[in-house]
Amino acid sequence: MKRKIAKDTLVLLFSRFGSRLLIFGFGIYAARVLGSVNFGKVVFASAFILTFTPLADFGLENFLLREVSRRPNQRMKIIKDLFYPRILLAGLAYFLALASAVVLGFESEDLINVSLYGLMLIPYSLNYFFLAYFNAQEKFIKSALLKFFYPLAHVLLGLLFLILGFSYRWLFLAVVLGNLSSALVLLFFYPQIIKQFSFSGRLLKKVLCQTWPWAALIFIAVFYLRLDVIILKKIAGSQATGLYGPVSNLVQTSLLIPQSFALALFPLSSRLVKLNKFKMKRVYLRGLGILFLASLPIVGFGIWLSPFLIPLIFGQEYQVSIPAFQVAFLSLILFFVNALPGNVILNSKKVKGFIPWAIANLIVNLGLNLTLIPCLGFTGAAWAKLFSEFFGFLTNNLYVYRILG
Repeated sequence: MKRKIAKDTLVLLFSRFGSRLLIFGFGIYAARVLGSVNFGKVVFASAFILTFTPLADFGLENFLLREVSRRPNQRMKIIKDLFYPRILLAGLAYFLALASAVVLGFESEDLINVSLYGLMLIPYSLNYFFLAYFNAQEKFIKSALLKFFYPLAHVLLGLLFLILGFSYRWLFLAVVLGNLSSALVLLFFYPQIIKQFSFSGRLLKKVLCQTWPWAALIFIAVFYLRLDVIILKKIAGSQATGLYGPVSNLVQTSLLIPQSFALALFPLSSRLVKLNKFKMKRVYLRGLGILFLASLPIVGFGIWLSPFLIPLIFGQEYQVSIPAFQVAFLSLILFFVNALPGNVILNSKKVKGFIPWAIANLIVNLGLNLTLIPCLGFTGAAWAKLFSEFFGFLTNNLYVYRILG
């Protein structure tokens, strides 16, 4: 079992880290070509739209992951029943994103940007729907190939558009086409999913009644991760957001290591939380130790090398971002260990009870950003994330202790 978990973690890690390296590398090139102001507009539109991806999912991914793990003989029926609801929810998420942008009084330029980038929500949702299906069956090779393909497609298109001198808005089209191409390939190889139309309003209502706690928690988590960028744009403008963009991308890229480990453990956690809490507790504590130790060399080398690498990689304009990078590297220790509690919480019967705790963490993050950004700029956003992660570490593990005993 240990060997299998290690193998699955490595497969997921290499694919996810490879795809994130593609995106991170492309982000470096885009940051240098576009400059901090235009790059900041791209970062803001991306952060805002990706905040609505949990609404497009509404917990269906975790429901699919759990149900296929527990009822493998009914896997095709489950995915057929959830396919069209996923498309419907993605369309609704796009509408809510645009409505929110209007209500929040976005400037016309930002409104156009989020409307263009938001077109990726439907194909993006389908890709993640298939990822959940593959992961639930523990077919991690297929999951890894899919996870690598659509970022590759949109990075290649984005490079082409930048080399040809197109405006930054063409990068939004590159993301849409990259996600759409991989979604179409999947539907080509799995035509049985759409050949037999299966949609039940009664089933959808039943599923959503079960999944809304997951949807709420995932929405809070995603909003939490991108709240600093959204507040920074409103307070300090596009240039500060562009200078902070690589810092935010660094955190999201590094998170793939603990997320891959947690994902490889998810099917096992789903069974153990239900059947053997004592064994789940041992697996959980060992997992925390592994993630903590894995974070230390990344944090140490990151803090040490930031003053040399940031100007070299991103250019002299981004030299002012060095303190924010160092704070972000320090926060990775907490990001690593905070990746694992979700395996226990999302698979337990007490998942609804964690929502107030998650909201409290979000409020702490909001208050810290509103306090520190006006004083310290984008470096304040990095400090706010560090302190919020420490608060989250305490609340997450206190709640896990209540579940496992």
